Amino acid sequence: MVATSTSTAATTLRERVPLAEPAESSAVGPATATIRFPTRPYVPAENDAMDLRDVKSFHGAAAVVANAIDAYRTARLTFISTMHKLALKPDEATLKAILDQDVLALLCAPPVKDAAPSVRYWTMQVLEALSSRAPSVPPTLAGAGVLQNMLPSLRHDRVKVRESTLQALLRLVNVGGADLSLSLVECGALPLLTEQLKFFDLSVRELSIRVMSAIVRASDETARAVATPELLESLVGNMSGHDAVNLKEAAVATLANVAAVDPQLAALVQEAGVVAPAVALSRDEVPDRLRASALLCLAQISRHSNELAETCASAGAHNAAVSALVHTAGSVRTSGAKLALMLCRRNARLSKAMMDAGACAALVRCVSSNHHSASPEALDSCVALGHLAGADPDFAAAVVRANGVIALSHGLTSKAKSLQTGAAWSLGKVASASASCARTLAEKIVHDKLRPLAVKRAGARTPAMEAAGAPPAPVPDGADAEVAEALGRHASECLLTVARSSDHLPTLTALCSPEVPWDVAREAAVSLARLLPSDPAARRDFVSVGALKRLAELAKMCVVFAESAATMDARNMDKGSTPDGRSPLDQGAWPDAEAVAKRQLLEAARSVFGLYPEDVLSHYGAAHLTTVAAGA
Repeated sequence: MVATSTSTAATTLRERVPLAEPAESSAVGPATATIRFPTRPYVPAENDAMDLRDVKSFHGAAAVVANAIDAYRTARLTFISTMHKLALKPDEATLKAILDQDVLALLCAPPVKDAAPSVRYWTMQVLEALSSRAPSVPPTLAGAGVLQNMLPSLRHDRVKVRESTLQALLRLVNVGGADLSLSLVECGALPLLTEQLKFFDLSVRELSIRVMSAIVRASDETARAVATPELLESLVGNMSGHDAVNLKEAAVATLANVAAVDPQLAALVQEAGVVAPAVALSRDEVPDRLRASALLCLAQISRHSNELAETCASAGAHNAAVSALVHTAGSVRTSGAKLALMLCRRNARLSKAMMDAGACAALVRCVSSNHHSASPEALDSCVALGHLAGADPDFAAAVVRANGVIALSHGLTSKAKSLQTGAAWSLGKVASASASCARTLAEKIVHDKLRPLAVKRAGARTPAMEAAGAPPAPVPDGADAEVAEALGRHASECLLTVARSSDHLPTLTALCSPEVPWDVAREAAVSLARLLPSDPAARRDFVSVGALKRLAELAKMCVVFAESAATMDARNMDKGSTPDGRSPLDQGAWPDAEAVAKRQLLEAARSVFGLYPEDVLSHYGAAHLTTVAAGA
């Protein structure tokens, strides 16, 4: 009876507890046995107790040992799977209980190197779940030496074990950042990760590459550790030879992250042979996400030097960029615009290659279509147009013919200050290319959109602001301070270029106004003094539109300023004259750039006033200004 009951107990135990896992093979290849997971936690029953003295009655000592091993493994697996379920619970109380009761210590000892694949699998799952919820977990694991215990699982025969290990490592690196990435590198993870790139299972390869990509993004130091010739060549090899789009995308994205760090790493990536396959992946028939990653990789290589950019262009990167600019997918356009910008900004030869490929029209279309959304491709396309215009006057004329001025002026009205800044900078490049280009800007009334932006330039002050007693525009602060300051500066520089180079009298007349900064009004007055003497009709229009009156008011403000500066030394001043008889307007009473602008504006105004008879000047209150010019 004892033997019968004991045998029944053993049978009950075997029914409840799964048998030992199949022996693990040392050969690398697809696993033939599946991992079995318990459907419910094991709870010992009263009749499970066995009398070791009667072991011979059912299976002998080997059966007792086998059942004991089964029970041990099941208990551990039950513990680990239970911890996994608890780790996924959203409440903080459960998470705190797990961390306070040394669960990590139990997970970090034997389970990560356990012979049973299911134990390793679920251990990695628990570590991944805890790392995603508690930022303190990754440093704890690194300090306890758990990373070293996790790495041998990367050579396990079971695909599921490798996958779960890589998923846990990926989560740890993303949460732990640079410190944990460096610890992982120091543990010798990179050679093991490189081995995975030749593993037969493509999902394992993809996860390995994503872990490497996270390590690269963590810091420049870890990126340099990853950038070995062997590893880079393995990544390039995974860009072709199979149909797994996700694997290709992960490989090319990782290479792009490496190339973005510095010129040396970009050169290593190029030497690994990435350019040709990246250009091949930039074609129309390639899936959008993969194509966008390939274009971005080429852009990151091209951004560092003329030599690298020309290498990419010689493989056809410029044609790929132009083709991407007109694509329907936003991710492809964004990467294409980035690549186009990196090629246009390098030198005139690459700019010509881009122009020959049809970049001008494609960039204008991209800016026109996306300026309302302030998308990244709109900004990059906008700045690329500026580089093309600055490379050669003929290219600037081509931008004008392609309606680039209108497209860029639309960018000035965008809600994004970065796009406004890029548009103002590019318009300045177009305007400075030639007088005809500057005239085109003037004819398109671009100054109406630039003027309110130029007034916000740090330190800028208009005559109207001065008359109202308002201080100059303050230096921007806050998160967008740098962009805001650049916006005001580029808008002002563009207006100055238009006022200096254009012969469009309506625009110059409009800029001769108390609503623009002093230096812009000065340039407009100087240009008017140059153009009006040879154009009688323009002189009549200048009076009829009220511009002569505005110029007289500006000149009066300049005189008042000069007289105020002259009274600073009243002992040496006598009714506006110095002891040597010269006017204070000819003295050094102009201490800053604004003062210099006022002096030059007054000199230009005198030249204009000399073109009109006395009665006209008297009507506008400007007659006495000519006597000030003589120092009377």
